Amino acid sequence: MIEPSAVHLASLIPDRWPDMRAAFAHVQVPDASLQDISAARDGLALRSTASMTWDAASERMVMVEISEADADQLAERAVWMATTAIGLEVVPVGDLKQFSEMDGEHSRSWLAPLELAKQHGVAVLSDDLALRGLARSLGIPTFGSIAVLDALVAAGHLDRAARDTALLELRRNWIADLPFDAEQLRTVAEADRWRPGPAYFALARPATWQDRRQVLDFYRAGQRQIAAADPAYLPDWLHAAILGFAGGQPPAAATFGAGLLLTVTTLQANMDAEIFAELVPAARQAATELGGGDPLPQAVRDIAAVFIEALGHAEGARYALLHAFSALDPADRLLAVRELVNQRS
Repeated sequence: MIEPSAVHLASLIPDRWPDMRAAFAHVQVPDASLQDISAARDGLALRSTASMTWDAASERMVMVEISEADADQLAERAVWMATTAIGLEVVPVGDLKQFSEMDGEHSRSWLAPLELAKQHGVAVLSDDLALRGLARSLGIPTFGSIAVLDALVAAGHLDRAARDTALLELRRNWIADLPFDAEQLRTVAEADRWRPGPAYFALARPATWQDRRQVLDFYRAGQRQIAAADPAYLPDWLHAAILGFAGGQPPAAATFGAGLLLTVTTLQANMDAEIFAELVPAARQAATELGGGDPLPQAVRDIAAVFIEALGHAEGARYALLHAFSALDPADRLLAVRELVNQRS
């Protein structure tokens, strides 16, 4: 049983769909899901460049503009999705007995695959992490498209290079929670000249940070490139990295993670006073979003420890750090100096 998110992901790598489709004897799609896909096709066929979305920061609806080229691309993908779904075995779904309290117009497309999978005892192909979690809670086997590609490679039905090319294309299209690949993320980031984009988005996802040492190595290398090219992007990347590194952690751990990454980023920027003054608010904002505290005190202590170890002279290290704090706003500068004094005492 396929679910719309998997059809959408396939539309981003259409060359791989024949391989994925051939892996199964039967692929079914609920009629409710097909109707939703068809409605999306019809709506996007208008090729409107304006849409309304909810802005969480301002807590209001805002208008978003896209280019005509993007509108054309969305319309073409929607046509592909509808054509592909129509070519599958369409299965009617009646009442959502598993979700009687959620059987509404806006939930049928999302829940119909689970309803039918439960009834017929089949698995669900979905690239919606929340839906897969719900499926597992109901005892329904489920897997994603990347697992299918990996299985095809393992079975010798797909070249590893073709699989990697497909994942690179998915990364370029902002698909989240893909297996970490430093080389691919670097390729995507460099194509964007390290402006916040798909690689930046991936770094903000906790799933990316399963191997923290490996991701930190990527982050450090990236920060060096950004610092050399355009340091203005450093606060954005720091904010994203903290959200991913410390996301889902208790408040104390979130504060620690924010402080650690503030330290790492500051050192990669060669303790530039102006850059440090921009990094502190970004780290503080990320920590606040995660329910943590102010990361500045810990960062000051950690940076001081690094300087003292490198210089071998505590007073000289602290004197050198005063310059790094010179561009902070008065309240933060006072806080930083107090931390240095307290450390000495």
